[in-house]
Amino acid sequence: MPKRFLTELLRGYAALVFVDRAWLGAVFACSTFIFPNVGTAGLLGAVTGLVTATSLGFPKHHNRLYVLNSLLVGLSLGAFFEFSPYLAGLILLSAFFTVFVTVGVADSLWRWDRLPALSLPFVLVAVLAATIAHSYTGLHRYDALHVETAVWFGEGIDTFFNALGATYFTPHPLAGALLFAGIFLRSRYLALLALSGYLVGLLVFSNLTNTPD
Repeated sequence: MPKRFLTELLRGYAALVFVDRAWLGAVFACSTFIFPNVGTAGLLGAVTGLVTATSLGFPKHHNRLYVLNSLLVGLSLGAFFEFSPYLAGLILLSAFFTVFVTVGVADSLWRWDRLPALSLPFVLVAVLAATIAHSYTGLHRYDALHVETAVWFGEGIDTFFNALGATYFTPHPLAGALLFAGIFLRSRYLALLALSGYLVGLLVFSNLTNTPD
């Protein structure tokens, strides 16, 4: 695999949490393989997205955007369905389609008011892909994410790390810990924002439901 291709792929992984280091993308990619089903599906989506964009000569400055949205499509499908040839086919088609949607959405939003596309293409394609997946009987539900894991760092800390790991559809304390460590090493400010956002969300949720769970 060419070095440039690998670098762009890993930067796409890192872009999800607004960092731009390929080595951090490698750490984040590895964290998704705590659930191999999810990690494999996400990697297939990310590679497909980047190969598609590169082969068709789409603007290279959007490479991370193509990878990010294709990655999320793959991760989302891998989080709900067991990996199989049928799911692989759906991921390939969805990631391929995601690149075109990303190009269209990014161009339209930029022309409209210089707005970033972010993960909007993923949302649009994921809704369609999920609808297809749920209507196809050849796919089987993936339930590993719903199995309660052992306590790793303490109940409260594990809850935070689970929430952070869920950003990559990997709700596991170890995944969240790796993500937080990577964010902290890149930017203390981003790490503070991640923690603050979680605490504010938890406070609002607790006040609305009278339960922190």
